[in-house]
Amino acid sequence: KLCGYLNKLGIKGPIKTWKSRWFFYDENKCRLLYYRTAQDINPLGSIDLSSASFDCKMENGEGVFEIRTPSRAFTLKAISKQAMMYWLQQLQMRRWEFCNTQSRFPVGSSQLVNEPLAGRTSRCCTYVVDNEDFLPLVKTPTDAVGLKAASLPAPQTSTALQNISLKHPWTEIQNTVYNICGSKQLWGSNGNIFSFDEFQEHPDNVDEEQVAEEGTLEDGRTGPRLNWIRKARWMNSGFLGSEELSREKNSVDKVSVLQQQILTLTEEVKSQKELVKLLHKALEAAQQEKRVSSMYLTAPEDKDRLELVRHKVRQIADLTSRLEALEQEKKELEQILTLRDSHIQELKDHVQLLMEKNHAKQEVIMTLTEQMAREFSDPLQEANTITVETLYKQQEEIEHLKDDIDAYKTQNQFLNSEIHQVTRLWTSVAENEKALLMKCACLQARNCQMESKYLTVLRKLQEAVPGLPDSQAELVKNLIQEALQWDVKEEAEE
Repeated sequence: KLCGYLNKLGIKGPIKTWKSRWFFYDENKCRLLYYRTAQDINPLGSIDLSSASFDCKMENGEGVFEIRTPSRAFTLKAISKQAMMYWLQQLQMRRWEFCNTQSRFPVGSSQLVNEPLAGRTSRCCTYVVDNEDFLPLVKTPTDAVGLKAASLPAPQTSTALQNISLKHPWTEIQNTVYNICGSKQLWGSNGNIFSFDEFQEHPDNVDEEQVAEEGTLEDGRTGPRLNWIRKARWMNSGFLGSEELSREKNSVDKVSVLQQQILTLTEEVKSQKELVKLLHKALEAAQQEKRVSSMYLTAPEDKDRLELVRHKVRQIADLTSRLEALEQEKKELEQILTLRDSHIQELKDHVQLLMEKNHAKQEVIMTLTEQMAREFSDPLQEANTITVETLYKQQEEIEHLKDDIDAYKTQNQFLNSEIHQVTRLWTSVAENEKALLMKCACLQARNCQMESKYLTVLRKLQEAVPGLPDSQAELVKNLIQEALQWDVKEEAEE
């Protein structure tokens, strides 16, 4: 499939902006449809390629080309020069195939019409070979063209607001609603995912008591099923009113409201997670305290209780000694870190000093070199001496000129192929017109023969049977007059 993202130049008075569009070639109508994104269902417009011509102008920038139709010109931009040449060659091939398919006549046509078609059909198959004489075929850039490019994010050369088509607001609203409502996964955070398929399983008139019974746990907390249904009703209530809101607000406001709601819910989920962690820690501390208290209360004698207290005191003393050792180790590490930081700073200062010395030495070398060049140069040629910077600039200019020459060579080759193909299309149309004129002449001659025979038969019928009834004789006379009048009309038209 010939499809992919291209930037389309939009002109609003003096303002010119590039807008990213998804282009898709329709083989049945030979049209290039363009959408805002690859997921849209309604196109923003189309370009008729059957009577279009293509042009690439290197002075407009890399990847810029034009499609000129009888009504207007479309300026498009690909992500690279390779992608631009691929689009141009593919559009040429699709136009050639469509025009040759349309120029073929039905099977029952005359032999005079079918004779030139054989040559045209054979030439249609050799288009690729002829095109290689001008410009070799470009390999398919799979990262920018094809159905795989639909899964990639659109290249954003402008803001989202500028990328919206203001000419087709209704199409934009339809595509936006379809993209929002048609996505399978609308919300996801740590496994909490809900889709419209789950909402459709529950009707709108669900009994509140039944929902409460199904969605409430034993300890009185709200279950996940009730949360799902509440979220579904909240989302559905928002989307049911989208038709009314579309009359007052544009689609950009809707998207911003939805994004704000998503951020709010995300923050709420994060706060709930932090609260759950704190409650887990408090619960573990309470359980530990409860176990120690139960062991102390269930001890049979005071000796056992005293042993428990001694054990806890020993543990506290051990932890205190460990804490002191860790603090001492921390102090030692801090001292080592301070020493390392000072050493690193000394090394940085030393490196900076060496760089300054190196720079000063390079300046001295450059000064001495220029002095030696001035001393050893011819006095008559001192005015024509070229510095190193001038040579460097000239070298850069030469490289740029080489790139421009290559670009203009490519443009010249493509324009030659375009002129060649348009000429062949024009020749094919001229041959078709000539064949149709010949067919029309043959049919007109055959029609004249039939009319002559018809008139002769009527004359013979009138002369051979003189005793015809008046009604029949009048009918034959009227038919003869009509036939003669047809001849007069055709001669007048000619």
